[in-house]
Amino acid sequence: MVPITGGTFKGLGLRGTMLAGGADRQLVRRNGSVDLNAIYELQMNDGVIISVINRVLLRRPKDAPAMSS
Repeated sequence: MVPITGGTFKGLGLRGTMLAGGADRQLVRRNGSVDLNAIYELQMNDGVIISVINRVLLRRPKDAPAMSS
């Protein structure tokens, strides 16, 4: 688990702060697939808080070489 400690962001029409307290997690499964999860909050400059949840499952093709550690 990697803690999200905060920061800032900006983009087209967006600007604010990434709040501390979120986390990024990675689980490598026995079959070689990887489960990625991140949860964190963004506070916009106008005070609105947006909760973000990212979930990704990466599957390794059967003919791909084994992953090294």
